[in-house]
Amino acid sequence: MNVRIEDYSSGGGKRPPRRAPQQRAAGGPGGKPPKGGKGKGPKGWKGRDKMLVGAVGGGVLAMVLALVVVPGPEKPAGSGKGGGASASPEASDAPGLSRGHATAAGALGTRRIGGAPRGFPHTQDGAIEAAASAMGQSLNMFRMSKSDRAAYQKDLYVKAPPAEFEDRGAIWRAQNNVNEDGQLIDPVDNRPQTEKRLTTLCHPELGAYKVETAMADAATVTVWYPCLSGVIDPKVPAPLQTQWTLGQLKLEWARGDWRVASSGTGSYSSVPSPSDPGQPVISYAERAKLLEPLGGGWKLFADARASAPAELKEATQ
Repeated sequence: MNVRIEDYSSGGGKRPPRRAPQQRAAGGPGGKPPKGGKGKGPKGWKGRDKMLVGAVGGGVLAMVLALVVVPGPEKPAGSGKGGGASASPEASDAPGLSRGHATAAGALGTRRIGGAPRGFPHTQDGAIEAAASAMGQSLNMFRMSKSDRAAYQKDLYVKAPPAEFEDRGAIWRAQNNVNEDGQLIDPVDNRPQTEKRLTTLCHPELGAYKVETAMADAATVTVWYPCLSGVIDPKVPAPLQTQWTLGQLKLEWARGDWRVASSGTGSYSSVPSPSDPGQPVISYAERAKLLEPLGGGWKLFADARASAPAELKEATQ
C-alpha cells in the first residue's frame, strides 16, 4: 500500500526570487570573511553569502528525536478569536525583521531521504536551511519507513544518531496510532484508516530564525516556529493542535554536508507565542514584536508567509 508521507512545509519546491542583499559587516554572518588567521578566512567561503553557518512536547507533539526544543503552550488552532483562519499576507516585512535568503522548505537541498531535504551547500544559506529542515522534520521522521528513518538519522548527525531514537519513535507511533509505515491505524483492529489521516507538520516559514554564531565550518542556528498536528477527517471538521516551538542546533560541516553536532535551547528559557497560542498564523509585525525581547538578529525565511497552511484549511472546512 502506498503511504502518504507529508513534507514538513507546503511552501512548494521553488525558491523565491532573491531580494537585494542588505549591507553586512565584514566577517559577520553572511558578510565577507576576513583574510588570514585560523578560522577567519576559510576556504569553504564561496560567493556572496559565505560559510557560516527538536523535539516538541504534549499530546501528539510528544518528545521526539534528540532535537531538543522548548515547547510553548499547546492549544487547538483557531480556538480563540479569528477562528484559526489566516492573517492577511503582507506586502513588506516588518521593521526590525528583515527577510533572509534561506528558505524554510530547504530549496537548496540536492537530495532527499524519506522526503526530507539533505545535501546542502557549504554556504550560510545552506547551513540555515539544514537547521530549518531538521527542525521541520522533527515529527515526520517517525513516519518514515524504518530504512529511511535509519538512513536519515545517520545522515543528519555528525556522529552516530542517539541510541534511543528508535525507542522514542516506537512510543510516539503507539501513542498516536501510527503503524511502522507512518500511516494512521484504527486502534481497535490495527487496520489502516482509509478516510482519516494524521498530520504532523511543522512550519518554520510561519516563524523566524536567528544565526547565533558563524565560523568556517560550524554554526549555531535558532529556529522559532509552530507545529500543527491532529487527525483530519473530511466528514468531521475539527481544529488541529498548535504548538509554538523554539530549538537551537549546533551544526558542523562534515562529510560534505551540514550535520547536527548537538541540540538544545541555548540561552532561551521560554517560547514566544501569540495572545491566542492556538493561532499558528500571525503577521510579520507581530512576529517582530514577540521576538523583540529575545534580542536582535532574527529574520524571516525567504519563503515566509502569513497565510494558513493547507492542512489547517483542510481540517476546518
